Amino acid sequence: MIELLEKEYIVIHHTGIKNSNENSFLVWENIKKFHQIKYKEKFPWYIADYHFGISKDLRVFNGNSIEYPCFHSGDNNINFKSIAVTFLGNFDEELLDKKQFDLGVLMISDLVKRFNIKYEKILKHCEIVNTSCPGNNFPFEELKKEIISNVKDESKKESIIL
Repeated sequence: MIELLEKEYIVIHHTGIKNSNENSFLVWENIKKFHQIKYKEKFPWYIADYHFGISKDLRVFNGNSIEYPCFHSGDNNINFKSIAVTFLGNFDEELLDKKQFDLGVLMISDLVKRFNIKYEKILKHCEIVNTSCPGNNFPFEELKKEIISNVKDESKKESIIL
């Protein structure tokens, strides 16, 4: 297997699948199945192009183990040094639900603390390659501000990732 290098980045994505709050488990399973088929010959251990998925019904789904890379960014230099987090939904066409946003803030804050990720290294997928991901309606700057506030607030030390 290929191991992830030191975790230096967190890359934020959206799945591009509208209304994925219904049957989010099935949506996630289909995403994994698609990615596994794509890479099964070369990387039989591969699970998904993301380490984590955050759904509108407040589930956190696991993709590849945090110890292994995901081929998510279009840049292998980034892929081998990053944690891929996707929000289920199409944020070119819809708005991010507040509860899904809040769960994302908690989860990404935990990753920032655990892996000592610098704030400027939290990236949108579109900052790496030419895409709209995580969507034109995705509140990325607000997300980063909340993560910064959350990480600095010592009263919010609880970890949501085991």
